[in-house]
Amino acid sequence: TTPSATLDVQGNALFKNVSDSTSAFKVQNAGGTTLLGIDTQNSRIFSEVANGASAVGFAFNTSNTYSTNGAKLVSFRNNGTEKFAIDKEGHIVTSSAALSAVPNTTNAGTGATCTVSGSDTAGTVTITTGTGTLNANTDYCTVTFGGAFGVTPRVVLNSANQNAPVVRAYATKSTTTFVINFATAGSVSTQYVFDYIAIQ
Repeated sequence: TTPSATLDVQGNALFKNVSDSTSAFKVQNAGGTTLLGIDTQNSRIFSEVANGASAVGFAFNTSNTYSTNGAKLVSFRNNGTEKFAIDKEGHIVTSSAALSAVPNTTNAGTGATCTVSGSDTAGTVTITTGTGTLNANTDYCTVTFGGAFGVTPRVVLNSANQNAPVVRAYATKSTTTFVINFATAGSVSTQYVFDYIAIQ
């Protein structure tokens, strides 16, 4: 006989298997399909919803309609520090430790500056060239990520002011940095702004 009862726990509850299992805990619908399962052997959660055009493995839903700016549907944190979130409109929000940016004054000119704002995932780099001789086909600014990527990410640059397209900038990258190079030499004392996206 299938047991039928209501479990009402007042206080803390602990569910612990004698040994780890790939199906240590399951929540099923009336048809016996697992909607939420916990695998303690591989430290994962799972669903057993069948494949299909309308299949949804997990549906996260709020019981209230979020309309206030700043409200988030989900937040992923590393020991209390938020690293990734999705806000009420489906916008992706990322954060990381502070990035740094260093100009190459040999190529970008004496007194050149480079600043970065944003996160490891996306942000804006502003390069202001200096004076003297500016070089082509070389690096103008090195941006160091707040945290190293597991493998070298794909970095996409987009011109964000009218001066930026002229220099035909491109990025070279590693797991810890990306470098903005100018194929065409910049003009002295000129600001170049680029938006970037970095995805592993």
